[in-house]
Amino acid sequence: MFVVLERAPADREGIVRAAQAVGLPAVDLRMRAQGVLPKVIHTDADVERAGRLATALRENGAAVFLLDPLGVGQAPRLYARSLAWIDGGFAAVDGLGAPHPCPFSAIRLIQKGRVVHSESSEVTRTEKKFSVGRAVLSGGLLLTKSVEKKELQTRENRVAMLLVQRKDGGDEIAIVEGHHDFRFLGAQMTPTSMVNLDRTLAELRRRSPATPFDDRAFQQAFLLGVPSAGVDQGELAFALVAAAL
Repeated sequence: MFVVLERAPADREGIVRAAQAVGLPAVDLRMRAQGVLPKVIHTDADVERAGRLATALRENGAAVFLLDPLGVGQAPRLYARSLAWIDGGFAAVDGLGAPHPCPFSAIRLIQKGRVVHSESSEVTRTEKKFSVGRAVLSGGLLLTKSVEKKELQTRENRVAMLLVQRKDGGDEIAIVEGHHDFRFLGAQMTPTSMVNLDRTLAELRRRSPATPFDDRAFQQAFLLGVPSAGVDQGELAFALVAAAL
């Protein structure tokens, strides 16, 4: 279980007192509380102990919440292949060309962040192997034979993503840099996918100025304080910001 600090105590010693109350190293906890919030300041497999720390921090003036890492990135999500503007909102177009309407009034939060994107491809390799049979039949002239092997290679790279999170029960909508058809931008479209992503964001915010927006999940200063062990760092960053708002 993650113990997440949303607001530090006004009294700097509040974190020390909270740590001492549950028997945790105060120095480590205070160091983890530094940086851009919200921030995971403690990870504990013991849910009850994590709860006691959260209670102690609240009693000392901090704003804290618990976050289950098993739930990070598990919300139903539509990866949009393209967008289309409609009256009062937009439609996310999936890979089969089907539109999924999203009214601006249904949007809880738009986030900009970075996530790991994986691509797999099959590669054929040719290897030379020693062949006893060929050596015998050729009188020692042919010692090897060519063998083809097929391997599945996976490449991972970190890409920018817009995440539209809804409050009406609809699926989240993801717009991923380099994996989106930006032709709906018309004359605003450029050859650079990152620029197109930013222009899409600007147009969303222009059309729905009241919709909350947060880009902490894109900022390196924030990501430096987000754990990466056992969970996708980008997805956890999205989850932390969403839970804090």
